[in-house]
Formats: sequence, structure tokens, C-alpha cells
Amino acid sequence: MAVIRGNEVNKKLLAILGVLVLLLITGCKTTTDKEDINSFIFEDEYEVIIGQDDYTLKGFVGETPLNLKLKADPRDIKDIFSEKDIKTKLLPASLIFITLKPNLTSTAVVAATEISKITAHQSLFRTKTLGALTEKSNNEAAPVITCADATIEQKVIYLKLSDTTKISSLNNCITIEGKTEQDLVRAADKLILQLLGIL
Repeated sequence: MAVIRGNEVNKKLLAILGVLVLLLITGCKTTTDKEDINSFIFEDEYEVIIGQDDYTLKGFVGETPLNLKLKADPRDIKDIFSEKDIKTKLLPASLIFITLKPNLTSTAVVAATEISKITAHQSLFRTKTLGALTEKSNNEAAPVITCADATIEQKVIYLKLSDTTKISSLNNCITIEGKTEQDLVRAADKLILQLLGIL
């Protein structure tokens, strides 16, 4: 019968423990990396799931469950300048027009669509929201609306290209500016998060 010496037992136990610790560390690292790649927590409250071309923000606005699709990473739009009380400048309203120049592309239209999904949402603001153009176009039947048409009851959101990216207001008109049309989408997402009280 073979006799196992104390030193050999200690070496075997240490080897087994070493392998277990290595497996544990590797397993934890893989799990953490996977979570970091696929999702993150935003503003200590909202889970954001990263998709191929969008971000899904999950949580609650009051008692309303939120499953919000954003085109921009919410962490990257926090620093876009916007008036802090922009929500009270826009809401309440009986009607909101989102207007832009006819020569902008579908990217800018995406920005307008993203905003309208929130302002017209039946569980949130329930405000009729329509698209418009700032001038007549041969290819469009949309109404012509500018900031001059904004009133207390009929608010206007004006999307325009500019040398800066920001959100501002004047006389019941909210202006969203972007250096590029993609910046308009980013700024639109910032406005959405402000309307929801997330930012």
C-alpha cells in the first residue's frame, strides 16, 4: 500500500485550489465583460441594453413602464447644451408641430419621429404631434410651419443644421440645432430624456 506523504498532499491540495481559483476568476471576468458589452445602468436607475444600431432604455417614469428606443448612447448626449426647464417650455400643449427644411434627409426625419413617439405617447403626454416643413416643397403635402406660428397652445419644435449642437427656446418654439443631421438625432434623444425627467 502506497504511503502519501504530507508534503505531497499539500502540493496536490494547493494545485487543486489554484485551478479552482483560476476558474472562478476567469468565470467572473467573462460574466462581467459580457454584461459590460451588452448593457449598463444609466443615471443609477435605468438599464440600457445595447443593440446593433440603437439603445433600449428600461425603467419607469412614475408608474409607467418604459421601454424606450434611442438612437444615441445616453452617456454621450448628457453634455449637449439644453435649457434645464425645456420641458415646461414645450408642455403642456394642445398641438405640437415638428418642422424642418425640405432639403434635409431621412436622418433628420428620424429625429422628428423619435420626439413624436414620446410627445404623442398615450401613457405619457398624449399631445397630438404633426410633422411640418418650414417652406413649401413640390414633393410634400406637409403644412408650412415656422417658429412664427408657435403659440401657448400650439408649440413648435424646429430642427435645423447649425454650427453648434444644442437645444434652446424662444416664444413657444423649441429649436434643436445640430452640426450634422446625426447630431440632430442625438439632440432629439437628449430632449426626449429631458421630457421624461431622466436628465
